[in-house]
Amino acid sequence: MFISIIIPFYNIGEKIEKAIISCLNQKDKDKFEIIFVDDGSTDHSADFINNFNGLNILNYLIIKQKNKGVSAARNAGLNEAKGDYILFLDSDDYIHEDLISDLMKNIHQQPDLIYWGYDTVDEEGNTIQKYTDTNTYCDERKNLLYQYLAGKTWIWTGSALYKRSFLLEKQIRYTEGKAFSEDIEFITKCIFHSNTIISLHKTLSYYVQNTQSVTKGVNYKRFQNIHTLSVIEEMLKGKRELEVFRSTFKP
Repeated sequence: MFISIIIPFYNIGEKIEKAIISCLNQKDKDKFEIIFVDDGSTDHSADFINNFNGLNILNYLIIKQKNKGVSAARNAGLNEAKGDYILFLDSDDYIHEDLISDLMKNIHQQPDLIYWGYDTVDEEGNTIQKYTDTNTYCDERKNLLYQYLAGKTWIWTGSALYKRSFLLEKQIRYTEGKAFSEDIEFITKCIFHSNTIISLHKTLSYYVQNTQSVTKGVNYKRFQNIHTLSVIEEMLKGKRELEVFRSTFKP
């Protein structure tokens, strides 16, 4: 089994350093590849990655595209991925040094989805919120979607691993052109269509809150959230989760 880590970036510069170092700190360096996707950067980001000290010991490549947004960049990385499993990681976030080894202990069971805890941190790495402060782990596939929509078990872009053949079979991809709630749509589809899941009761990823994030501030693209709600509601018609979606998640 082999893992592909897909990291899109756009004018990230040195802020990608923590993501790179966290990959270099993995114990099982031969069990994964990194696909950096340059989403039309106009700065030195690609050079910074290529010249990063020690990165050449890892299996990595940089692919480039015109600026199409994070969803298109993740899809481009998925097209190039050679791994049996896929991990999407944003360029300013990072992973625990045990992540790959812990995943390798579990993917022999070949689940469709593995998820784990993540802590929200500031740019200096100080903890803002621990995962278990607001979330519980759910080990049962039949209850995971309900727990997710009820806001009791949250899965974030960088805290889930997906079987690549599952994504291809179910034709699950990111909706291109969407920069808000694109991850919620993608993750909900994956939970909905999955047959087998594994939860690792451990914090293995770190979500960095930074002031320059695309999801901060007032932006007309926030109306894309309405599209996401529409997609999820349509998908849930006739399912028991529709009630909790309408009463808890949608409001």
